[in-house]
Amino acid sequence: MIGLEFDTRARREKKLANLFRNGLLTLGAGQKSLRIIPPLVITKDQIEQGLSIMNQVLSRD
Repeated sequence: MIGLEFDTRARREKKLANLFRNGLLTLGAGQKSLRIIPPLVITKDQIEQGLSIMNQVLSRD
């Protein structure tokens, strides 16, 4: 499990929604954190695709 903390809950919610719209399911955790729980069985292509989506969404403001 990996967690990312944002400065506000609103920013986290916006990123969660954008990640989902782009095909990546993530969860909120606590007040301002984003939880990423990759499956134990995952291919290299799936990892690269997920990281690409995260990079694309999280680099936008």
